[in-house]
Amino acid sequence: MKIMIRSIYEFLLGISFILSISIGYLGNIISLYHLSDYCFISGMTVGIFFMISFFYRILKHKSLPKFLYFDCMTSIIAIFFSTVLLRLNLSGIFVLIHIVNPILLFVYWCIFCNHSLNCSNKIILTAAAFPLIYFIYTFILWKVMVILTFPVNLIIHQNSVLATFISIIYVLLLFIIMGGMLHFLNKIVYKRLLQ
Repeated sequence: MKIMIRSIYEFLLGISFILSISIGYLGNIISLYHLSDYCFISGMTVGIFFMISFFYRILKHKSLPKFLYFDCMTSIIAIFFSTVLLRLNLSGIFVLIHIVNPILLFVYWCIFCNHSLNCSNKIILTAAAFPLIYFIYTFILWKVMVILTFPVNLIIHQNSVLATFISIIYVLLLFIIMGGMLHFLNKIVYKRLLQ
């Protein structure tokens, strides 16, 4: 029963992310401006990931590696925190993209991703994987297509190489710290629930 509920939840998460991102960024598709937008890339990636996870679970009867679910959750929960702290766009579909989807994903992770069983603390370091890949991707996109959007424009544009490097390290460390806090919170909660 739990596997069926998880599969349905994954399918609905995938659909919610893909549809909301597609609707929210429809106007930018013509200009290709969305190609380096963190919210677009992470949301679409997470939506596609959960569709793959759904079909993988149906066909193979098992989950994908735990760190992938963790990395999806940390990359998306960062959008939620950024929205709350920086008061990002909350009009129309962006309420779903910036608030509802991250909360739904966080709830999924809390219910179905137990870090107290067979989960090394090294998983924390993987929280920096998505933002690192994102920085590399947007840097290449900036050099090839001269497209640079928020938040990378704050870090790369008109900064020295040293300032850019320090800013990127700082962001990666923030993701690792956030991932560590969430990982250990998950372990503590699951250990208490299982006692």
